[in-house]
Amino acid sequence: MFMKRLNNKGITTIELLLCFILVMVMAMSMYGSISSFNKKAVVEQYKQKVYTYKEILTKDIQSDLIRIGVVAATKTDVVVDNSNRDTYANAPVGNVVQVLSCQLKDGSIRELKVYKDYALVEYGVPGSLTQYPLPEVKDLVINNVKIAVESDSVLSIYIGLYHPEVPTKYAIDILCPINYIGDKIGSPIFTKGIEEYPDYMSSTYVASFGNDTTGNGTLSNPFETIGKAYEQAGSNDTIYIMTDIVQKTTSTFNGNKN
Repeated sequence: MFMKRLNNKGITTIELLLCFILVMVMAMSMYGSISSFNKKAVVEQYKQKVYTYKEILTKDIQSDLIRIGVVAATKTDVVVDNSNRDTYANAPVGNVVQVLSCQLKDGSIRELKVYKDYALVEYGVPGSLTQYPLPEVKDLVINNVKIAVESDSVLSIYIGLYHPEVPTKYAIDILCPINYIGDKIGSPIFTKGIEEYPDYMSSTYVASFGNDTTGNGTLSNPFETIGKAYEQAGSNDTIYIMTDIVQKTTSTFNGNKN
């Protein structure tokens, strides 16, 4: 049995069908590659927007709470209702807003309001708060908020950001001492009432705004990198990572570092 030739070159129906299938496979493969490339480009745009948002908000908060210093802090949860919606950004009734109020060393007040279900953060001087709405990225949410005043000596702020297409976890992650009075190089002191942590439990600080050349590791003049802090830290020192570029960590060296 012979296949009918379709032209002078002798291409059969089966051969023509195989060529068609091959072209379709190649086209689908190219389409998949282009789609994958476009998806990666979109994800990178998402990551850049989220990262920029995180950096701006972190810097604005740190520039006040850490550079000026916190004397006292209180945290409350407020449920939005019809009587207070104007005060809380007209958020939907029933939303829970985490509110942090900080008294700074210069006598001023700073307030932080986090609307987890409303995709909004407000920060600044009470009465003139700056709004920080989440970037216009579909499906981006605030998925975890932890604001705590620990024993009236340490303030921790964690605002997690989540997007299903972005594997990297981004967060505003700040650790700040309260009522810090130490000023000796390598020997910061915290107070809780009239109690003081002794010098042998000294601390070294690392922050995104620090400097390894001009910094001395104190809260007001931190180092920029963990390596520099480790190099300068003494035995039993605690290194406080004040920046959210890395996961918040404290490390204590017991005994000889070497």
